[in-house]
Amino acid sequence: MRRILAIVRADFLQEFNSPAALIFFLVLPLVFTASVSAGLSGIMGGAETPSEITVPMAVVFDDEGPLVDIFVEALEANRLEVNAADALPSDGFGLIIPEHFTERVIQGESTTLTLQVDGSDNRSVAVQQAVDAALVQFGTAGAVAVAGTEEMASAGQLVTWVQITLLATSAVLVNERVNGTLQRLVVMPTARATILTGKLAARLLMGLLQMTILLLSGVLLFNVSWGQDFLAVSIVSLAFALAVTGLGLLLATLVKTPAQAGSATTGLAMLLAAMGGAWWPLEVTPTLYQQVVQILPSTWAMRAYTRILAQGAGLQALWLELSVLLGFAVLFFVLGIVRFNRMAVR
Repeated sequence: MRRILAIVRADFLQEFNSPAALIFFLVLPLVFTASVSAGLSGIMGGAETPSEITVPMAVVFDDEGPLVDIFVEALEANRLEVNAADALPSDGFGLIIPEHFTERVIQGESTTLTLQVDGSDNRSVAVQQAVDAALVQFGTAGAVAVAGTEEMASAGQLVTWVQITLLATSAVLVNERVNGTLQRLVVMPTARATILTGKLAARLLMGLLQMTILLLSGVLLFNVSWGQDFLAVSIVSLAFALAVTGLGLLLATLVKTPAQAGSATTGLAMLLAAMGGAWWPLEVTPTLYQQVVQILPSTWAMRAYTRILAQGAGLQALWLELSVLLGFAVLFFVLGIVRFNRMAVR
């Protein structure tokens, strides 16, 4: 254990031996969080209602609330004049917003809107297109509204930057292999498993430290409420960190040079974050896309964080997300360790 702790200490000292490292580790994530929050606030602000409304539409409100209001704003932004009605008119254009609309959106479930068009009116196609466009816009604004702009920004940037830190496991191992440091460690009277454990533990602790700082900064600087179940946030973060650390180990066995490792670390972290919903809500993407990205740990991490923020989900409610993240961790670590043990240390 003392040897593992010695390796962890040495890696921490090496990682933070310059102010630039601290800036990348802490300052940049906070700056990006503030920037993304401002951008999402712009989405929530909505577009101004056009001065010329061309198509009146009777809307039956069987549900109400902030999300319904956001959808109405999206309809009006697409040149539809929304007039509240008790029932669909006998002719003209109409729309029914069903009961439990808000609840289904919050739960991430599909809901059906009833649209009435007038076949004799040549504006029917335009109305259909306007409603479709409003639904796309609502998908973005509604998903943000569920959790809040600061919450979405905080969770997304946490996933993005922690992935960079943890995937850098590959750069550390490749650098030491190329420089001969790893070879010198291996020939010392220290088990190879001890060396690998120390390296992985150091990187994992860095990721958890960064997570803790970003979570606390979200609470203190951006008024982010991470729900009532602190244990749920902690366990989700640990499971995600384990999965990405394992992926970093596996990546270290696939790249050959420090340059490749550096490029792969940043590129893969950004790709996983973007595809996994850290930069924009997955609700605005096609259904097939949403199904494909289920193979990414970032998708499940964002899903868990969003449920905590939007629904106040506790640990028991997140069993599926945690199971998948831990499954990723086991898979990546097993593959990475097998390949690492077979890899010739040069």
